[in-house]
Amino acid sequence: MFWKNRRIDCAHAKGNTISYPHVESFWLFLQSNLPKFVVNGGREFILQGIKNPFDPTRTPVGTTIDPIINKIKTSIDIVDYKEFLQKLMDFSKDYDSKHFSLIMNDNLANMWPSLFQLPEVYCDVLVDILISDPSFCLRILRAKPQIVQYFHRKSTFIRMLWKKDFDGESDYKIFVELLRYNIIPEDQLTEAYDHMLEHISPQIFDEENEWWYGEEGLINENDRMILLNRGFFDEFEKVAFERNGDLGYWEFEGCEKLRLSKKYRYITIDVGMPRSRWEGITAIDIRKYLINQLNNALELMVKRLKKEKYDVNDFELWTDFAKVKEEFLLS
Repeated sequence: MFWKNRRIDCAHAKGNTISYPHVESFWLFLQSNLPKFVVNGGREFILQGIKNPFDPTRTPVGTTIDPIINKIKTSIDIVDYKEFLQKLMDFSKDYDSKHFSLIMNDNLANMWPSLFQLPEVYCDVLVDILISDPSFCLRILRAKPQIVQYFHRKSTFIRMLWKKDFDGESDYKIFVELLRYNIIPEDQLTEAYDHMLEHISPQIFDEENEWWYGEEGLINENDRMILLNRGFFDEFEKVAFERNGDLGYWEFEGCEKLRLSKKYRYITIDVGMPRSRWEGITAIDIRKYLINQLNNALELMVKRLKKEKYDVNDFELWTDFAKVKEEFLLS
């Protein structure tokens, strides 16, 4: 409105004085708000700029989106940022579903964390949007564990993260970041350690496991020192003692914890073999036990898939399984 009135002063020869300070101020105003002067407004301009690197016909592979991210604070008011992020999430989830793999696509994995370089007020809105969809948020955290530091004020989300959502060895990387930034309250640490050791195999901490240790490993020496200094390995040794030193020993037998994700199109089940089933028996007996449990696991998964109205080709599935069973028992 101010600049509209100055335009009227000039066009209609009003009595108000127009001098060089007005011109300089107007030029600075244009520089600061130029991204907003586009068709459909600033949000659409920024949104399309972020989408472009996902299309190699528009943008060369590897093009950074940092310049377009940096324009957000001058192009999108904080009151409009939530709506912008919701549109970005809708696009991301659609893209993720079409390019799904266990590890999030690099473009998405890099794009969302880059938004945390904006001022804190924008980061607060970003965190709220992400925790509104915990499963999508977890995929981002698994790709970029270090950004969990920005969730330090979301105590309920953090507790649910380690108590309910963590289900694989790679989640130890996020757990380390929670410890690095002191995000888990002190009075919950022992509970968190016991839960992790009980539900996620601690065998990854075997020093001979080269995939986990070293500069290229998911658990490097710096991570190991974080765990050591926060008392994790004290609890680790306690649990090992209670299991007679055997951290690979789990009580349950058979099939447990069937998980079906319609959204991400996977189904898993845990198969347990207690010590009494393998100690002191022959290799062929162990093979027979394992193949029978695999048979049971497949039956349970097929039953669940059919219950959810998925098409299952029973003949092809069990024909293939029969071949696997024969080769497994004979090898």
